Amino acid sequence: MKFKGVNIYGLPFSFYHNSQCNFNLNKNETNLLIYHVPMNWDEFIEMGFDIQLSGHTHGGQFYPANYFIKRMFPYSRGLFEKNGNYLNVTDGIGTFGPPIRVGTHCDMSVLKLKRKS
Repeated sequence: MKFKGVNIYGLPFSFYHNSQCNFNLNKNETNLLIYHVPMNWDEFIEMGFDIQLSGHTHGGQFYPANYFIKRMFPYSRGLFEKNGNYLNVTDGIGTFGPPIRVGTHCDMSVLKLKRKS
C-alpha cells in the first residue's frame, strides 16, 4: 500500500521469517514494514526498509518474564536507530496470558514521519 509517499508493507505473524521474501522495494522511496515480531531488523534494512514497526514482547509484561524477553529479543521495547533506519517496538495495549503488567506500561506509539532533507 502507498500512503502519502510512504510504501507500507506487512508480514504475517511468524517467528520464522522467510528471508527470501521479494518485496521489490524502491530504495529511493520511504519503505515501512509492519512485522509483529521485533526480529530480523538488519535483514530488513538490507532489503531496503527504512522503518520497522513491531510489538509482540509487551515490554516483558511481568517478572520474571522480562528477563527472558530481553534475552530473546535484544530490541524488546522502544525506538531504535541504526544509520538512519528505525525500529519501533511498542509494549502494546494488551497482555499475553494473565491480564497483568508489572514493570511495563500499556502504550500506543504515535510516530511523526518527516521527509529527509
